[in-house]
Amino acid sequence: MDWPRTAHGWLQRGFSALGSPRAIHGWLQRGFSALDWPRAAHGWLQRGFSALDSPCAIHGRLQRGFSALDWPRAIHGWLVADFPLWTGPRAAHGRLQRGFSALDSPSAIRGRLQRGFSALDWPRTAHGWLQRGFSALDSPSAIRGRLQRGFSALDWPRTAHGWLQRGFSALGSPRAIHGWLQRGFSALDWPRTAHGWLQRGFSALG
Repeated sequence: MDWPRTAHGWLQRGFSALGSPRAIHGWLQRGFSALDWPRAAHGWLQRGFSALDSPCAIHGRLQRGFSALDWPRAIHGWLVADFPLWTGPRAAHGRLQRGFSALDSPSAIRGRLQRGFSALDWPRTAHGWLQRGFSALDSPSAIRGRLQRGFSALDWPRTAHGWLQRGFSALGSPRAIHGWLQRGFSALDWPRTAHGWLQRGFSALG
């Protein structure tokens, strides 16, 4: 995770701190082994997130779903309710149709990020996840400290500010993340809840 690079490089290299040296393309296609996601991304989305304690197919999972990263809940209620915790603007049907093309396509990043599947710490609720940090990344730090210092567990030496300024070109948007940052995270002031975070959305990414 050489964070000075763009997301294109970021996605190609993968998250070695998550336990996989593979390029992110392979990582997403084959699953996130450190999170015990052995399925390919396509299969992962189609069949469900086995590591998230659900044998359901992803179609069923997305319809029944996991409210605001509280995976046991039904995603149907989560999406139809427009992410009660996240205040997402779209209905379940539209969100479901767009899917997570970041896992096998460069398109529709706006819709994907508004859906807010972050995959870094699925067991937690979005609120707790942002407030407490990404425990799946082996860091006890609060998310505020982690993003302001950079994600040391992922070998992200630059601050989140610099990281987000560069933007994730591989996620389908050539814009710098700076605009995205301004609209949502206010220079990654992570004390904000996921509610405020996703309320603003990642408009610069799509």
